[in-house]
Amino acid sequence: MIKKTIITGLLLLLNSILPVFALEPDKDDVYNNLIAKYGEIESVSVDFSLESEPGLKGKLKAVRGNKYNLLLGTRRIVCDGETIWNYSKTDKNVVISDYDAESADAGLEQFFFIFLEKYYPVGLTSMTESGRGSVYFLELEPDNEDEAINDIRRVKIWLSKKDLSIIAVGIESDNDFLKWIIENLNVNSNISSNSFKFTPPEGVEIIDFR
Repeated sequence: MIKKTIITGLLLLLNSILPVFALEPDKDDVYNNLIAKYGEIESVSVDFSLESEPGLKGKLKAVRGNKYNLLLGTRRIVCDGETIWNYSKTDKNVVISDYDAESADAGLEQFFFIFLEKYYPVGLTSMTESGRGSVYFLELEPDNEDEAINDIRRVKIWLSKKDLSIIAVGIESDNDFLKWIIENLNVNSNISSNSFKFTPPEGVEIIDFR
């Protein structure tokens, strides 16, 4: 009788534990939920910092069509989809060039509009980070190396387990790794088209490569 009671108790314990494991999502579940939340967005506005340069803060506003306004320290880079203005307040100059998607550096805006939709999950890890709590670490790669965009081999995403909000984003190439710490992320907000126009301040040197 005692043996039967012990066995029954163990079975009840297992039945209470197994559903917890069953509810833990896999990489495809997390990716699909991430796409449902952030896939095919039309605009993004976000504050960020770079892990490689502590203390350096940035702001990005971007919409689909290669239009963005990036402020990073004393540098502002504006693109209207055809022309890029790269203004350095420190150097007192602005470099103007044509936008070329094939030669453009991989940036945070490309994560939201390109990498998130064209790279696919290859790994998922659950972890706990100080100050962040429970976090998913999701890794994405292109289907094959020939489909890598701008030589980016892997995309890394840190997500809050609570609501899948994006905590950080990293992109990895053969020779480099860049990680953005994300804050104040807003998607599909109304961003004025004037954000993607730039008039050089008076007195700055203009270097035009068009």
